[in-house]
Amino acid sequence: MKKATALIAACFLSLSLFAFSTSLDIDPQGWQNSSRATQENVILQPGMPMLPFIPVRILLPFGEVYQNAELSLSEPQLMANSVDIAIAREQLPISENGLYMYFTDNEKPRQSYKSAQIANNQNQFLPQKSWEFLGTQYYRGYQVALFNVYPYKYNPISKQVLASSSVNITINSSFSTSEAAYQANFVTPNPETRQVIESLVLYPQAINTYNSSFMQYRNVPVTNRTIDLTNPKKMIIITNNQRLPWFSEYANWRSTMGVSTAIYSMEDIVTSYPGSDNAEKVRNFIIHAYQTWATSSEPLQYVILGGDDEIVPERGCYGQVGDTIDLRMPVDMYFSNLDGNWNGNGNLIFGEVADSPDMMPEIHIGRFPAETLAEFQNIFRKTRYYAEQNTFSNNVALFMGENLNWDPVTWGGDYKDDVAQYLPTSYTLDKLYQREGTYSSSAVWNAINNGAGIMNHMGHANEFTLIGQSNGSVESMQNSEYGFLYSQGCYPAAFDQRTSSDGESIGEHLVTASGALFAFIGNSRYGWYMPGD
Repeated sequence: MKKATALIAACFLSLSLFAFSTSLDIDPQGWQNSSRATQENVILQPGMPMLPFIPVRILLPFGEVYQNAELSLSEPQLMANSVDIAIAREQLPISENGLYMYFTDNEKPRQSYKSAQIANNQNQFLPQKSWEFLGTQYYRGYQVALFNVYPYKYNPISKQVLASSSVNITINSSFSTSEAAYQANFVTPNPETRQVIESLVLYPQAINTYNSSFMQYRNVPVTNRTIDLTNPKKMIIITNNQRLPWFSEYANWRSTMGVSTAIYSMEDIVTSYPGSDNAEKVRNFIIHAYQTWATSSEPLQYVILGGDDEIVPERGCYGQVGDTIDLRMPVDMYFSNLDGNWNGNGNLIFGEVADSPDMMPEIHIGRFPAETLAEFQNIFRKTRYYAEQNTFSNNVALFMGENLNWDPVTWGGDYKDDVAQYLPTSYTLDKLYQREGTYSSSAVWNAINNGAGIMNHMGHANEFTLIGQSNGSVESMQNSEYGFLYSQGCYPAAFDQRTSSDGESIGEHLVTASGALFAFIGNSRYGWYMPGD
């Protein structure tokens, strides 16, 4: 609710047995906060004006089942005339070698800049809806009702802006014993969880209904006889029997750093836990460990998947942007978002909207996408070095931006300039932008090899190329200072065997190589952008 709280001046709440209400005061001038650099929550539906909206998250009391809600906004007032509000364009993938590398002729997206004309012919205030209910989600057993509120309206013909100054929200719910029993096994009542909840939601006082009631409904299955869960750990590592010894030194190091760590084998997990395949068995094991330790002094916080997907399986999930659909996008958050059933309708297409997948993670998830001992040792060494050494590179940021489109002209450097404002003042920022003619493969290679610490990239990529580098050029890096990279490019983290096969994705090479990076965050499928924005 970070952005919503910036727009909220006051909040008044009342609670009854089956309903409660909240009134929010809204800044009527908030419609002006619609640029990339100043506003996180902007309408991006193609053809709609890019106005701010307010996400509202309300914590439901323990055991309550959402029934319905009533939201009413105050009468909108005219705030401005003769104003030009940008119209959202259709988003396109950031693909290497042109916009449509991964599309057949019949799958090519429409030219997005033309879709900006959709709203321009409508003599009405948009968006027409004033609010929408997105559903309920769980965070560590705490149930949150999600809404979007649209207090600002724009008429593309008259160029007028309307704004409401308040919204009243009433939620009706009813207590369910089965809901209480389900939540109780996930509730983690530690101070860290409470702090997250209080920063996330309206009406955090409802936390007290959990702490006072959940234990009487808690009924976690007994510890598995094959896998010992009697000693709680903050971190667990999952790998196969062959690689178990390889993680011993790393696990001991994490424990000495205050993160108690245990290692579990894939072979034990797949023979001890139910599931339609090995991925589901791994998730069920993580759920069991999480629930077993939830009320302990050391609830589970971290899981490392210790190996490439041939060692620890990935889950292919449904993803859709516009008309583009992927039925098997590799998604490791399947193992961190532990509530609900990602195959709710039973059709083996995981994570569909109809499945109501959980989008709030209970734990932190990471993968060491290595196979050989040398690759694992490289990851261990670089991670430990970064954590233990306070070196110059920790404060050296490198931003890279490529040309994304020539019609309309769209520069990745413009996106990175928006991000740059959030860097601490103590950081040194180097820019390699195609917009200025400073971006090149050799310039990027030299910057990383010379010890860049924090890297951010907006540009083209595929499974085997990123920031002008190939798998081979990454393997040739000999840097001794290691940073991490975030990229919005397409496919560089496609670690799944069916996509990158035995050559492995460039994201994998960046962390398993002797040099290059200690960590990488990238897309396992498309990255998206809006041409002209």
